[in-house]
Amino acid sequence: MVVHTLDEIRRTSDSAKDSKEDLSLGSDADNSSSTNDESNAQDTITEKVLKKRTFRVPLKVIETTAGAGSILSKELYADAKSRTLFADSGGKLAHWCWLKALTVLEHKWSWGTAALAYLYRQLDDACRRTGTMGIGGCQLLLSVWSWERLPVGRPRVFNKRPWPHSENLNREPTWAYQWDTVSEMTNDPAVMYKQYTEELDTLTSEQVDWEPYGNMYHFGTAMGDLNPKCLEEAGFWRMRCPLICMWAVEYHMPHRVMRQFGLYQECPPDWQDTDRALHRLDRKQQRKIQNWPDHHRNHVTVFEHCLDAVRNGGHVEVTPYDDIAFNDYLHWFLDSTRIELVNRAYEEEMLDEPIVFDEVAQSQFLTTPF
Repeated sequence: MVVHTLDEIRRTSDSAKDSKEDLSLGSDADNSSSTNDESNAQDTITEKVLKKRTFRVPLKVIETTAGAGSILSKELYADAKSRTLFADSGGKLAHWCWLKALTVLEHKWSWGTAALAYLYRQLDDACRRTGTMGIGGCQLLLSVWSWERLPVGRPRVFNKRPWPHSENLNREPTWAYQWDTVSEMTNDPAVMYKQYTEELDTLTSEQVDWEPYGNMYHFGTAMGDLNPKCLEEAGFWRMRCPLICMWAVEYHMPHRVMRQFGLYQECPPDWQDTDRALHRLDRKQQRKIQNWPDHHRNHVTVFEHCLDAVRNGGHVEVTPYDDIAFNDYLHWFLDSTRIELVNRAYEEEMLDEPIVFDEVAQSQFLTTPF
């Protein structure tokens, strides 16, 4: 997916707002005659105006191709808009601060870790939010993650459309393509929300698919034409590090979920402070902070050190999965955290009390004259 450049957004904003300020850089001929200094100055002015005018702007998808030469339809355009990495809780808009970053995609930034950090923060905010607002972030990623592991809300999968293979292996499908054609939920969302909540609260460990992609030694083998990019950075999957995305810093702690790698789960796992002060950082309340890389410099340094440690660490010995160890972990987890979304309407001790209703009813029945 590609977004319009700043120049295109300038022209759109200028015509829509009917402003007196000139946000357009003009034609190609005009641009060729302007100096670099003037261009940079205009960029600065434009960003300030955009920031003042709107808190967020829509990401516009331009006509491009998908797969191996398939033209996106208008319907897929709208679908692609809502599946951006950094969408807000409405699913179709993103904050203006992403515009400049998305116009310099050639920079070697860690987009994957940034998308995870943003999604984790959105989930954290949604859990503490009241009202009817949704969840921001990459919902396609969250949906596929859930469908692969949990039966709750999982759609029916229809026959996949044939993938147009090419000699370029990097154009092969990713794992998410297995969910390309699925059934749609047409029921009342409010009713389904309650149903999903009840199903999640009664979910047991036996109902979870802990290794949907295969174990540590056979990742992705179930999909013969899997894109090699999906496994290219497998060595970093178990890296314990801060995930950084603008104002949001979330810790990646795979040592708590080693079961999904088919590896031994320690009990209890090493505790790590996730720093409540970091979760109090918010782009609305800390608008005075303009340079987030500098503000999070310590976390950026830790992330870089973690990357170097994995790259230069060589072979790492791992312990395979053990049933007894994982069961011990489950008992510890159930006793150490809240596992239900909705509080029970009764005390758990009531289940241990003897039930005498049947005895009383039977006695009354036998002593009642006909």
